[in-house]
Amino acid sequence: GERIPFGCLYIVRKGLAARRWRIYPLGRAWGEDILLNNQELIDHRQAVALTYVETHHLTRADFDDVGQFFPVHVGRIRRHVRMHLLMQRVVITEYCRSIGRTPKSFDPRSVATKLVFAEGVRHTMATQDDGIGVDDTNVDTNGPARQQPMNKLSPWKGLSSSPPESAPPQLLIDRAGADNQSANESANVASDHDHASRDAKLDAIIDSLRAQQMQIEKISAHLGLYHIFPVSAAGADREDQQVQIDNSSSWSEVVGERLLGNSRV
Repeated sequence: GERIPFGCLYIVRKGLAARRWRIYPLGRAWGEDILLNNQELIDHRQAVALTYVETHHLTRADFDDVGQFFPVHVGRIRRHVRMHLLMQRVVITEYCRSIGRTPKSFDPRSVATKLVFAEGVRHTMATQDDGIGVDDTNVDTNGPARQQPMNKLSPWKGLSSSPPESAPPQLLIDRAGADNQSANESANVASDHDHASRDAKLDAIIDSLRAQQMQIEKISAHLGLYHIFPVSAAGADREDQQVQIDNSSSWSEVVGERLLGNSRV
């Protein structure tokens, strides 16, 4: 139940480092803390038990004080920090691009904290045991009474008279199938209605065209212009009365001559 400060780094025996709930080997970097690659800060003695770990609590001020006596290692740390900051900026830029925001609107510390938290949650979920329940092989018979297992009989075939709280899967499937069937029937009815209205419009257009054709035939029969409108059987019956039109004359000239001839008669 001991709380570990967020910004603290722990140098552990055998060259390991622990930060929050994670253990890192020597030379790893995470967050703002850098592990010192210094043999004097590492205890090489073998650990006698895995349940006890001897650690030394170091803060940033302690690192600065120690760095005064090790300028070579401080130079390594600074190079490592520059590389780490460059990687951090790249990660933050990609993160902001993935959510559609500009990097300037984010605090690097808050973004890094969110990324660390998400990484820790994924690591914790990945390391959890898959087994859920009580191990029957190591049961304490002297302990409190265990809860009786539920009846494995089907609620539809068992002795209990109370109906189940939820419908069986087959009933749900039947209801879903009925809903899909009714939806398909509604779609078919709508499609049939559309086809019927379309056919009615086509029939009305055809009837209108036929009426116009009959009117044209009557006008042409009255004016004697059978050769201009060669439609209907009237033209075939009076085929001997048709006059061949000269190819050089236009349609308007022929109609004008016919109209003038009929008016003179």
